[in-house]
Amino acid sequence: MEIKNHVTGDYMNFNFKQRGWRASSAYEVKGEVYSRDGKLQYIVGGHWDSKIYAKRPEPGAEKFLVWEAAKRTEMMFHLTNFAAGLNAPQPHLLHVLPCTDTRLRPDQRAMEDGKYDFAADEKNRLEEKQRAARRAREEKNEMYNPSFFRKSIHPLTKDQYWEFTGGYWKDRAEGKLKNYKDIF
Repeated sequence: MEIKNHVTGDYMNFNFKQRGWRASSAYEVKGEVYSRDGKLQYIVGGHWDSKIYAKRPEPGAEKFLVWEAAKRTEMMFHLTNFAAGLNAPQPHLLHVLPCTDTRLRPDQRAMEDGKYDFAADEKNRLEEKQRAARRAREEKNEMYNPSFFRKSIHPLTKDQYWEFTGGYWKDRAEGKLKNYKDIF
């Protein structure tokens, strides 16, 4: 994998080693960091599930810790505390979340509350609702246009991406969000 800083031009080649028969090679990563002119700056290595170190390429250079995984607790679906916290709807944010935020999905809430049968039913209901809306648009020969994003070319990477238009915040400030169709 190549990771590039599009502002400075520095880049990194990162290799994820295939897991072999030995446990010591499980989750192993190695890489090199280069300046924009191609000069080797750092050698990086470790295990993506525990610790990653780096060192300068000069002889005798000391390695230093770059990243260390947080201690994991046993959580459902192998989520970390951080990931689970991202999904939890924070009461102080509910009034500013976009209506499309997945934290508001009833199937997501049910799954995280351990109501798996209801979550599965809700997920199916939502997907069928989306399919029905698509079919209705197709019958009317209507093209779907996202409300808050547009296809654009990224100025640094030159890749196509979905650019946020800012329309959500404008519509919310003007009290127009109530006009959006019920998505759930």
